[in-house]
Amino acid sequence: MGHFAAKCEKPKRAPKRNERKEKEEKSVFSIVKSTETEEWIADSAASAHITGRRDWFATYREEHETFYLADNQMMIIEGRGDIEVEFMVKGQWQPGTLKNVCYYRNGTKNIFSVGQAVENGYEAKLTINGIKLINKKDGRVRAEGKRIRQNLWGLKMRVVEPKQKQHAKTGEINAVESVSVQTWHERLGHISLKAMREMIEKEMLPGLKIPNNVVLQCEGCAKGKAHRRSFRSITEKKKWKPDEYIHTDVCGPMRTRSYGGKHWFILFKDEATGFRKIFLLRHKNEAFERFKQFENYVEKQWERSIKVIRSDRGLEYVNHEFEDYLAEKGIIAERTASYTPEQNGRSERDNRTIAECARSIMEASELEEELWAELCVTATYILNRTPTKQAPCSTPFELWTGKKAKISHLRKIGSVAFNHVPAVQRTKWQPKSKKMILVGYDEETDNYRLMDPKTKKVVISINVTFHEKSNCELEESSDENTTTPIIETENDQQASEDDEDQQYESESDVLSESKVKTPRENIQRQLRDRNKLKAPKRLEMNLVEKGEPVSYEEAIKGPEGEKWKEAINEELDAMEKNSTWTVVKNLPKGRRPISAKWIFKKKLDEEGNVVRYKARLVARGYSQREGIDYEETFAPVVRYETVRTLLAEAAMNKYEIGQFDVKTAFLNGDLEEEIFMELPEGTAVPKQIVRLHKSLYGLKQSPRQWNKRFDEFLRRFHFENN
Repeated sequence: MGHFAAKCEKPKRAPKRNERKEKEEKSVFSIVKSTETEEWIADSAASAHITGRRDWFATYREEHETFYLADNQMMIIEGRGDIEVEFMVKGQWQPGTLKNVCYYRNGTKNIFSVGQAVENGYEAKLTINGIKLINKKDGRVRAEGKRIRQNLWGLKMRVVEPKQKQHAKTGEINAVESVSVQTWHERLGHISLKAMREMIEKEMLPGLKIPNNVVLQCEGCAKGKAHRRSFRSITEKKKWKPDEYIHTDVCGPMRTRSYGGKHWFILFKDEATGFRKIFLLRHKNEAFERFKQFENYVEKQWERSIKVIRSDRGLEYVNHEFEDYLAEKGIIAERTASYTPEQNGRSERDNRTIAECARSIMEASELEEELWAELCVTATYILNRTPTKQAPCSTPFELWTGKKAKISHLRKIGSVAFNHVPAVQRTKWQPKSKKMILVGYDEETDNYRLMDPKTKKVVISINVTFHEKSNCELEESSDENTTTPIIETENDQQASEDDEDQQYESESDVLSESKVKTPRENIQRQLRDRNKLKAPKRLEMNLVEKGEPVSYEEAIKGPEGEKWKEAINEELDAMEKNSTWTVVKNLPKGRRPISAKWIFKKKLDEEGNVVRYKARLVARGYSQREGIDYEETFAPVVRYETVRTLLAEAAMNKYEIGQFDVKTAFLNGDLEEEIFMELPEGTAVPKQIVRLHKSLYGLKQSPRQWNKRFDEFLRRFHFENN
């Protein structure tokens, strides 16, 4: 509970006059903690500039001083130096230098001393909206800032990279640059700080230092690695030699098909070394062929043999073909209990690790989901070359191959890559390099896998210049034939044309095929021998009765055009009456509208006569993206047993049954998501962008929204769900 000052056994001594003077000379006001580490807070009471970033100093000298905060807390300064910066003045960056800046190791904010600037011949002008530093000699504004919160002003400036960080030699692809911890974190596939420190201890990252108090706040990791708590391991494994005990599991299906047409991948992990190898699959039934391919790789390349394979009880593993092959080879099959994935934890955990690594790279580099297969292969490549708990003083690659892993060639996935164009593939004045995007590494070499953002072709090359600080944006190709990547190499070889699918594989499980670009006019097409052509055995003709039009143009120009126009106007009137949409001038950034079309139907009576012409404006809901255009889609549907029961009850008790139909029922449902649509032909302004407010026909959530609206209506009359 404390005590009174008069009864204190160790009263605090009041500071003497000299101590108070010295304390006033070295004082810093305590301010609100800044969330931006590069934000400089203008402080009129601070006696010196202060920062907690040691890597910003262009010049630095160690000296220890003591500063006091406004609440009498003591702060120890470890050194001083100069920082090269650029000030924002009237929309332009102007170079400058912060002299005699103090370094405080535990500082979480950067303080700009207004008093020190005034002593150096500047005048500070504070207004409600901002701050300006004016040179008293020439009257020019040298720095500007804005008011960031109450009684706090921040200066607009950015730190220039110190020259000692720019010492990397150009042309040496294996030279390890002195880059930030964040950059190496992204280069190494977003691995943990613990793994990076282990690599520093092994001298795999020379020149990189990670302070003990550093905390990486990576948005890619936050989005890609969030998970639940894991199970505690309760099994004990004996020591195995490399390749004797293999864990395996199939991961998928992925909702998004890769550019190579893959939906799955199968993982093989060695128990002794932790080395991983994955193969990409179109279907799960390819697992057996991939296992034989992996076994052949182990036997031919490393002269080893597999003794035990551990898997779950999926049908891709438990089948006669797989079991007979294992029995023939003398390989023991260890399988988990049904619905117990925890017993196959090594494979399951690695599936998550690979997927999280690929997802983190995808989020950080803003890549398309169709590249998940390339990124999973790249994640495996990187993870094999980083330390693990199983091999803290080594890497799985080193234990597997006996060679030390090289990582100096690693670059940030998704960064801009300028690939050298050989002289035979360009003219004299054409560019000597092509802008591409880094998507991975060649499995057996230090070559890079680059993808053309326009054609989606993957090229394997070594002559590459990288711009890691910028990501390359993928462009949608207008040519339907280039939606699937083609692998090209720099060698001039002839591609095989026997297997059409093999020409369009982008991932590492299929051997790269070479293609040399030749002018279209030089290609000689060889026709079939006319003597071998045979006449068809029979000719067929399919006749259909032309009924309902399939397009707006066909409906309007047909003989029943006036009828269809009335149906279209009736549909548009219903849209306007229900306030289905509002016109938007500018589409929000990052959003894309869905398209729509007209559906025409004829309502017939029991004799086949047309009773009504119906035109329905339907949204193309298949282009909606989950999490953006919709969340939930479930809507209850009546069972026939329920209808029969009600009809039987009505017949038994001689009840009267009423039936009614709600026109444009879905338009009564209110949308909860923000959806934009492009109007089709037949509306007031075709191609115009509108925001939908009602659940239009064709949207994935329309049945659910109509059900919710009708449910609310019935509850007003005291109906209850049964």
